[in-house]
Amino acid sequence: MDIRHISTSKFKTSTISFIFEDLLIRQHAPGNALVPMVLRRGSARFPVQVDISRELERLYGTTFGFEIFKRGNRQFIHFNMEYLADRFAGGQDPKDQKGQLFREVNGLMTEMLKNPLLPENGLFRRDYVEQERENLVKLIESRLNDKKQYAMDRCLEEMCKGEPHAIDELGTVEDASRLDPAAAFGRYLHMRDGMPLTVYLTGEMDDSMKQEIKAEWEEPNRPEHGPLLHAPAALSAKVRE
Repeated sequence: MDIRHISTSKFKTSTISFIFEDLLIRQHAPGNALVPMVLRRGSARFPVQVDISRELERLYGTTFGFEIFKRGNRQFIHFNMEYLADRFAGGQDPKDQKGQLFREVNGLMTEMLKNPLLPENGLFRRDYVEQERENLVKLIESRLNDKKQYAMDRCLEEMCKGEPHAIDELGTVEDASRLDPAAAFGRYLHMRDGMPLTVYLTGEMDDSMKQEIKAEWEEPNRPEHGPLLHAPAALSAKVRE
């Protein structure tokens, strides 16, 4: 895994971004897109979205978002949390507060990504998968609503026919409609343990915070990320929820 850190005190908020990378394959694209949609519904500690929202509010209005995008022949799953800089939280001695909110926010990110709600034989909840699968299908179908973007997408599909770059980052309606809890959970395990991971940290953070994330996420068999991941493109992209 790779951790990239921009240390600055210019802003009143800090961000933690996890970006998982996979080869863009038609059969896998909708499953990868479905994973974050299901993960946001609940975790082992916060089983429903209301619980997650309450925890985000408790953490001084921390925001959580995700996005699926592609660059070249790769698909990326981007999770992001933005939270109040530690120096503005609490009100006690800043030295005692240093890193406290970061650890809680990072703990919540880890909880949502590593401890999903698995009540049905170790798989995702069927109703969550079916509901989010329907939302994914509608999202793919909604490409037609933006005629200009749809025309550009179709041109790309024809120009790159037979190449991975021609595949939409959300996949096709046909492939998305076939997803079930087992297939979705399989893509989740691949994301968690088998995809290259790049973490971006922006704000008032030090090397000890980087080491905390590295200790939690570093896997000996995790492959290195490809050459097409660039921080400005990934971090400036609009979050799609």
